[in-house]
Amino acid sequence: MISTKSRSARLGVAAALSAALLTGGTATAFAAPNTVHPAPRPVPHRAPAKSSITFRVRPSSLRSGQRITAAGQGTGLAIGSRVQLQRRIGSRWSSLPASTALRRGGVYSLTTPLSIRGRQILRVLDGTTASSPVTVTVR
Repeated sequence: MISTKSRSARLGVAAALSAALLTGGTATAFAAPNTVHPAPRPVPHRAPAKSSITFRVRPSSLRSGQRITAAGQGTGLAIGSRVQLQRRIGSRWSSLPASTALRRGGVYSLTTPLSIRGRQILRVLDGTTASSPVTVTVR
């Protein structure tokens, strides 16, 4: 059994420690200097550069097996990234065996023969960025 005297002593020590911790914590909180922080400056938001590809074909009308030259410029695309010439077949795009890398300034040029007769719809693709379609007539 614990005597009343030792219980009172323990209770007194616990109360003194609690009071010291409480007043010590609040005293330092009240003693801290009142520092006013300046409002954060707004950071200008830069929208990601939109990428685009221009595309032109010469000649726009040719004989079967004749070579076409596709040229243009990529904006917002990495130099050295590959552009791929594609042909539309129905509602899908099919890659032709013609691709090249973007050079300094984002320019590109590629040459390939077209042999399927009729109206061909072509575009150039770099990853997810595609040019506007161009129509070529193969006789």
